[in-house]
Parts: sequence; structure tokens; C-alpha cells
Amino acid sequence: MNLSDNDFQLFGLPYQFQLDEQQLRHKFLALQQKVHPDQFAQASPQEKRLAVQYSTRVNEAYQRLKNPTERAVYWCLLRGHDVKTESSQLPTSILIQHMQWRETLEDTQMLPQLDELLAQVRSEKTQHLLSIQHSIDEENNLEKTILLTKQLLFLDKLIEEIHKKIQTQEEHS
Repeated sequence: MNLSDNDFQLFGLPYQFQLDEQQLRHKFLALQQKVHPDQFAQASPQEKRLAVQYSTRVNEAYQRLKNPTERAVYWCLLRGHDVKTESSQLPTSILIQHMQWRETLEDTQMLPQLDELLAQVRSEKTQHLLSIQHSIDEENNLEKTILLTKQLLFLDKLIEEIHKKIQTQEEHS
């Protein structure tokens, strides 16, 4: 294992979006067993520091690969595009849909309507994840994946905001 390996290399996985979550978890546990600092309790200080670095690296890679949004962002990053910081224009239809959802979120105070909005946005997220999987695994289409991933980031943020509003409404009822 090399600290400079990318996450896919570290776990011995193909460079694709669709991953077997059980296989990922199994590889994570196997790697952690090898590098966990507890395994180096009797080692030299340098070996202990390396164990901490390796363990941290394995944990970070696992968290990134197990989260579909972060996995898509990382896939783009490996191809030279940081979708979290690069600016690019989303299609007008997408922007309009997001504006409508945000207006609905601002105007809605009732939990059933917030739950309905959450279900709509989650459904859209599911469709985006399927599109990203196809774009990466079938087409290897970087430009399309970048656009879809940027949209996915918007959806994740909106889902988070809806959750916050639902929590606030539940606390006040």
C-alpha cells in the first residue's frame, strides 16, 4: 500500500462509479486491520506515526468511496476537474427547477408538504445517481459527469436544507 495511491488503487477497485458496497467494506476492514495504530503498539515512534498516517488515509478514502456524491466528485477530480470549485453554467431548465424547489421550501411551513418536497428531491437525486453511473461506467463521459455531479451537489444541499426546515418545524410543533 502506498499513501500516494488514489482511493480506487488503495482499495484495489476499478475506476468506476458502481461499487459493491460489501466488497468495499470488506476491503476497508482488511486494510484497517493491517494499518490500525493498535497493531503497532510495540513499534518504534516512526512506525507508529506511519500507522496513523496509513490509517487516516484508509479512513478518508473509505468515506469518499462509500458516499456516491463524493465518489462522483472524486472521479472528476482524478480527471483534473474540481467540480466543487470550478464555475460552469448549468442549463437554464435545471436552474429554474432549483429556484422553484427553493421557493417551495421558503413558502412551505407544513410538515406533509415538506415531506413531499423531500421525496421529490430525493427522487431526482436517485435519477441523477443513475445517470452519473451510466455516464461514468458506460460512456466514460467526463463533461456529462461534471454537469451531473454539479447538479447532484445542488440536490444534496437542498436535501440538507429541507431536513433542517423539517427539524425546525418538528421542534415547534
